[in-house]
Amino acid sequence: NKKIDGSLTSKNIKNILSDIMELDLDVDSIIIKHDIKNISDDSYIEKIIDEIVVENPNIVEDYKSRPDRAIKFIIGQAMKKSCGQIDPKKTQELVNIKLNNM
Repeated sequence: NKKIDGSLTSKNIKNILSDIMELDLDVDSIIIKHDIKNISDDSYIEKIIDEIVVENPNIVEDYKSRPDRAIKFIIGQAMKKSCGQIDPKKTQELVNIKLNNM
């Protein structure tokens, strides 16, 4: 089960659901066909987080007063920058570490 093992995000699943229903292909073949990746490389995700923090300098202050909102904003921007291909759980973990250390 790709969702359970973390190799697909919910966005990825939505994108391939019709192919799963209509085509006589296994999930791995559809993943290859759509070039779907779930990036969980810490350094790649940290680079994106750093870019977002630089582009949005007020986010650190926002984090102090409204941490949930700031974290969700950064995760949303990171998903946007990566075209939905980064692991959202890993991203949240790294955002928490980054903001707690600022």
